[in-house]
Amino acid sequence: MEDPEITAQPNEVLIQGSTEKHAQKTEKGVSYSEFGTKSLYRRFPLAAAIEIGTMTGNVENGMLTVVAPKKKEAGKKIALAA
Repeated sequence: MEDPEITAQPNEVLIQGSTEKHAQKTEKGVSYSEFGTKSLYRRFPLAAAIEIGTMTGNVENGMLTVVAPKKKEAGKKIALAA
């Protein structure tokens, strides 16, 4: 598969990719031709919002790794009981 396309939204990650296979062989005067296409589309909904700008991805030995850090919540206000 060629480099997949990764799209990040605050609450989901989309991964798309495709691959094509072509093979030709001639044996004893007979030509064989084989071809095929496969596509991939995955949507991963996330339980918490992520920091889109710091998301990274890497493909190594056919394995895709995506790191998407959680978004830090801005200071929460807590009501105190008197």
